[in-house]
Amino acid sequence: FISSLPPVKLGGSVAYTFRTQQSGETPREYGNLVTGSILGASYIWQPWFTTVDGNLNLTQEMTTGGTSETDSIVATGYANVNVLPLSNFPTSLSYLRSDSTVDGTLFTSQTTTQRGSIRNRLYFPDPRLTISTTGALENTERLSFGEEEAVMASVDVNKGFETSTVNAILRHDQSTFTSTSATSTGSDRVNDLANFRHDYQPFENVYVQSSSTVLKSEETVQNADRSTFFIQGVTSGQWRPGEIPVTVNGALRTLTQALEVASSTTDTQSVAGTVGANYVIAPRLTTNLGLNGTFSSVKTSAGAESGETSASNSQTQDATASAGINYNSLDTELAGFNWNWNTAAQSQAGYSSQGEGAGVVSSVNSFS
Repeated sequence: FISSLPPVKLGGSVAYTFRTQQSGETPREYGNLVTGSILGASYIWQPWFTTVDGNLNLTQEMTTGGTSETDSIVATGYANVNVLPLSNFPTSLSYLRSDSTVDGTLFTSQTTTQRGSIRNRLYFPDPRLTISTTGALENTERLSFGEEEAVMASVDVNKGFETSTVNAILRHDQSTFTSTSATSTGSDRVNDLANFRHDYQPFENVYVQSSSTVLKSEETVQNADRSTFFIQGVTSGQWRPGEIPVTVNGALRTLTQALEVASSTTDTQSVAGTVGANYVIAPRLTTNLGLNGTFSSVKTSAGAESGETSASNSQTQDATASAGINYNSLDTELAGFNWNWNTAAQSQAGYSSQGEGAGVVSSVNSFS
């Protein structure tokens, strides 16, 4: 019967470190550090059915002499169970626990963390399609401070096409902190996130990356509520024609955000765009052109204790245009070293609607 049991792989290490130091007139300090680690791995029935592995680490450090003495112990261990690891739907379950105790003349602390998680990945007949899911539960206790519980769940979908890839991520995070301190009342946080990304090639030598992010956050700290709703879109592109030595880049970013804290609200909307081009005139001689523009609108509304409200609305616009040229010399060997020099010139003109100095600003810079 014993001979039919699965083999168990074991490993480990033990280390000892001694140190001593003295600074100025302070008493000499001595430190002793001992670390130990044990690793193990095996399987249930067959390796393709279920594999298991685990690890246990123990660290103890004692410091004597000097201006203070401390004695700390940290124990960390984890266990993993992988179900059908070679299948099209491998699932992994893991558990981690960490205990840390520090006892010293200046302070004492004790922290215990436990985390359990499950991960699953689905493979389809189409190798360009995968779906990953993750769930986790974590608990952390700190002596004389409080306890925090956190829950996380996410879904990650990837799909590839002939000339593009699509990725979508959905994630939920929730945490609750219960304080044992008389000066703190704890906190609650809930975050929901959705992110979508699309990388594609609409035309030959043209590459585009687009992403959108939606975030909703609810938070209560010290009995104060805070709510955030956030939407952002970013698109960037690059054109590299093969027949001429030029590269054209462009990007566009849009943002909408609503922030509510107590009785105050702030709504922000902004758009930012940039276009740039680099052209190789001759070997080591390049020129560049750039154009940037932004628009921002911020609306704020605050409620007073008397029931009256105050509101403000501000808008800003900025634009800059730039042109430059740059030359890098060939390397020249002199006295056993390679030498080269560089010279560049840059011209920029801009417009800003902010402040009393709103208007057009231009500058020319050169250096070598």
